[in-house]
Amino acid sequence: HFLTEGAGGRRLGRAEAFVRAAFHLAGRSADFLDEQRIVDATAAAEHPVEEGGRIDILVELELADGSMVGVVIEAKLGADLSPTQLKNYHQHARGRDGWHEDRWAQLIVAPQPAWLSHDVLVRNPEWVAESWWRFMHQLEHCLSPEHDCDDYRRFRRTVWEGAYGI
Repeated sequence: HFLTEGAGGRRLGRAEAFVRAAFHLAGRSADFLDEQRIVDATAAAEHPVEEGGRIDILVELELADGSMVGVVIEAKLGADLSPTQLKNYHQHARGRDGWHEDRWAQLIVAPQPAWLSHDVLVRNPEWVAESWWRFMHQLEHCLSPEHDCDDYRRFRRTVWEGAYGI
């Protein structure tokens, strides 16, 4: 809701900050965003996947040249990974219109990534596991103050508290 809420500049700025944070943590360059204008942004929570399951957070940016940039987030707040979910979500992302593998990132965000199933992570090397702390820290770094507001700050604080119980 907060990524795509508000006037065009704020909405696009928030979505861009989210994508830049995810790309950074996934070890991918988002420099192409410096050369392309973002014309639209969409975000979905609990995005259904034909292959089975629901992607927790799916963010897409449409660039001026018609290409798409995407981020798939599997958010973990206590549960572990299932053996097939990452594969299903990867297949879904691969089939999205306009998505090219050099312009999308896949992250698992968890309070303690080391506690996630090592076997599942090894079988899905295209995914990167990061902590909520690192993701939220990187998002704060990428978010311009002009795209922020009290409600969005309160929401991010709630995520922080939910992830770490502080």
